[in-house]
Amino acid sequence: METNLRMSASDGKLLPDPTSYRSMIRRLMYLTISQPDITYTVSTLSQFLSHPTTTHQDALHNLLRYLKGTTGQGLLFSAKYDLKLMAYADADLAGCLDMRKSVTGYCVFIVDSLVSWRFKKHHTISLL
Repeated sequence: METNLRMSASDGKLLPDPTSYRSMIRRLMYLTISQPDITYTVSTLSQFLSHPTTTHQDALHNLLRYLKGTTGQGLLFSAKYDLKLMAYADADLAGCLDMRKSVTGYCVFIVDSLVSWRFKKHHTISLL
């Protein structure tokens, strides 16, 4: 996804037939097992499965172009490096434009390979 792109349910025009959008998101969810770098984007796009718009479909097409350019990449553990564990965390305030909920996430790396990640939308609502 584009940096700092914020999508809402009211962006763009509704797709006349959302079945292909839903089908592609379903396939991409399965792909996140082996390509964790697309997890956030797929999760964000899956929030609009009930009423996808042209804006959401454009973001999906950008993701597919990214995947086409990164074929053959995956997790790599090299024997040359010392095992080093690194973890990063981040949060935003009211990042979801529709429900004003905040999102928190973290990722854990061994050497330079991502091995665990999670991001979660909070249950409470920000009243900004």
